[in-house]
Amino acid sequence: HRWERAGGYEVQVRRGFVRLRRLTLSRSTGQPVLDFRFPPDDLQHISRSIFGCFERCLYGLQKFDSDTERRLAVLLDRDTLRWFRPAAGQFDITYRWQGELHDYRPDFVAETESRILMLETKARGDLEDPQVQAKRVAAEHWCERATAVGAAHGAKPWAYALIPHDLVKDNMAVDGLVDASVGSPGDP
Repeated sequence: HRWERAGGYEVQVRRGFVRLRRLTLSRSTGQPVLDFRFPPDDLQHISRSIFGCFERCLYGLQKFDSDTERRLAVLLDRDTLRWFRPAAGQFDITYRWQGELHDYRPDFVAETESRILMLETKARGDLEDPQVQAKRVAAEHWCERATAVGAAHGAKPWAYALIPHDLVKDNMAVDGLVDASVGSPGDP
């Protein structure tokens, strides 16, 4: 076993924006589209369910890997201007793990009145995992560069937040949730 720390990241800005990628979801014949505001009966197999009834999501249908993600989507649909779960390859964020480069896809991207958020939810016990931290560092660096490039064109700043699963509560506001999270603006 070998531990490795990233010495830095090379950033290349090739274009100002990327169109939303086509999202491919599969479901069984006759499988209903569930209202995302309500938990499914079978939480163990939530990743098999397809959810809809969004008001502010950029895609009409979404899948979630956990009920925490579904609950965060409820907050995003209530508190943001728009949000989505990125399709594979939507963002060019690469991190180094165990000597190899890997692509990173955040759980959510959302726009508020003041900023654009890149959000990742994790079980509290996984927050200090070295691979999770490598992804966090790469995403924070990407957000810094996107903010710098966007500032020249009057765009909103980007912020990354690694959100512990137990912080996602129905009574939370998205801005408060992000500000209380790991990797949020103002963290020491």
